[in-house]
Amino acid sequence: MKPLIGRLGIIVTLIFATQSCFAGAKSAEPATITGTIRVVGNEPFTHVVLTPGDHADNAERNREYLIIGPLAEELRSHHQGHVVVLEGMTCASPAPEFTQCFNPTRIVNVRNVK
Repeated sequence: MKPLIGRLGIIVTLIFATQSCFAGAKSAEPATITGTIRVVGNEPFTHVVLTPGDHADNAERNREYLIIGPLAEELRSHHQGHVVVLEGMTCASPAPEFTQCFNPTRIVNVRNVK
């Protein structure tokens, strides 16, 4: 009986430790960002990114946001090369090539670049 209680204690400890790690990793904050939608990489390993434009400060200009979530495919298919305004949540990037990601919840505005 003692080994069973010990194992249950370890399992419970691991569950709480894992949950606290996930809670601590949440860095999402609501934001509105503007920039150009681009597709980068080589097939079949392409990514949809938003590159902030000249309107942003220098630190922002050098950051590309990996676009994730349900609107990523719409942005890839219909808005590549367009300047867009997106509302959504910033997050830590799941891909090592990018430092930030963005999960858009709404496309606020789209401008064609000529």
